[in-house]
Amino acid sequence: MTPTEHIRSSLSSSRRLLLLVFVLLALFASAYQPRQRIGLDLTAPSAEKFLSHFYPAENGARWTESLAGVWLPGLGGGNLSWRIGLTLSGPRPGRFDTPARVAVRVNGGTMAEFDAGTQKQDYEWEIRPWQLGLNGDVLLEIESSTSKPLSDEREFGVRVSRVWLNRAAGIALPSTRGFLLTLALIGCFAAILRMSVNAGLMSVRRMRISEFIDPFRNSYAWIFVAIWSAIIAAESWNHYATSWWLQIIAVGFLLTTVLIWAIARIVSKSHTRDQVRALVIIFTIAALVRIPLDLGSGYEGEIASYGKQGDIATYIALAWKTAGHGIQSGYLEVNGSSPSDNPPVLLYPF
Repeated sequence: MTPTEHIRSSLSSSRRLLLLVFVLLALFASAYQPRQRIGLDLTAPSAEKFLSHFYPAENGARWTESLAGVWLPGLGGGNLSWRIGLTLSGPRPGRFDTPARVAVRVNGGTMAEFDAGTQKQDYEWEIRPWQLGLNGDVLLEIESSTSKPLSDEREFGVRVSRVWLNRAAGIALPSTRGFLLTLALIGCFAAILRMSVNAGLMSVRRMRISEFIDPFRNSYAWIFVAIWSAIIAAESWNHYATSWWLQIIAVGFLLTTVLIWAIARIVSKSHTRDQVRALVIIFTIAALVRIPLDLGSGYEGEIASYGKQGDIATYIALAWKTAGHGIQSGYLEVNGSSPSDNPPVLLYPF
């Protein structure tokens, strides 16, 4: 290829790459444009990760503590006005008890203060433009007076069954955090792919970074386009759930990338390519086993002996106990701590 032909080919590839980047950015922004009506059923198990200081669901609603919160991140559209509402009631055990006094705040701004009735009632307020910030984050706080039934040691605030939001019409700005996390996630994949090429695990010719991330010059770079498209599809389906998972996955892959980079620095001069490949396979298998265990409430699920939902913190505590006291602690009570509900062999390797 002559120098002139090479320059023309480079310019053509650059134009195609710029067009692809523009299309991907436009698609990301378009995922936030449909006028949203968001409804959160507080009794659904999938809603638990967005709730703070709520009691377990019962009879179609959840009781709050004296101060409870609902966190819905990354909705976008912070430049537009919204309407937020909730279905709430404040029954009291005694007939002549004082009604529950309730204060509702969104992102620190007071929306209303009122006495809650004993029957379910819908309440709705308007959120001003930019009150949700650049990311479109919603922190709904419900503060109320409490009552304590004679048959229960807990103090109850009010009962909430549903929270909803409606966005006004207009061009919505995407979540800034969602955009940056998407870039970070793709950057981590690019770094891992680049390290794999440098280690000789993939048969790709040596090329500059600008060429490496260009799908028209490196076919592996279409992986980045696929990841970006998958995130767009997820954002179109559910903004707050996607934002919640995206921040966990992005941070997890960032730490994984740093770990792989550190390992590569250590083993690059002391291991053969086959040994490095075997190490990568082992780490990949470990990640495929570990990540599903972190989803939802964790593989512990309902831990009756611990009196709470299983989660990653409980999982880590159980793994630490098993590693610290030996495999027998997976079967026996140690220092007043009951054994796990799962086979110890699943805990000990981690």
